[in-house]
Amino acid sequence: RRNWKRRFFLLDGPTGALCYYEKEDDAGVIPPLGSLPLTECIVQEIKHKSYKHCVLVNAPGREGFKAAADTRSDLEEWCEAISLHTPNPVHLD
Repeated sequence: RRNWKRRFFLLDGPTGALCYYEKEDDAGVIPPLGSLPLTECIVQEIKHKSYKHCVLVNAPGREGFKAAADTRSDLEEWCEAISLHTPNPVHLD
């Protein structure tokens, strides 16, 4: 079981990658902790017992991640931005 940690995400429009950082101030300033190319990703909403507004972001052959937004509105905004960079439809319940 993994613990959830707060991370900050940056959608890099030119590369189409979703990058994540430990701190908000690090985003776009230092290399990311990791990234996923959205051109390969499948994004779908998932149910989680401890968090609302969760999505699973998966890329074939790579470890994906789960992310939880603070509000439903934030989740919808994330997914709208992500959908501009992936050929796969974003699935929200």
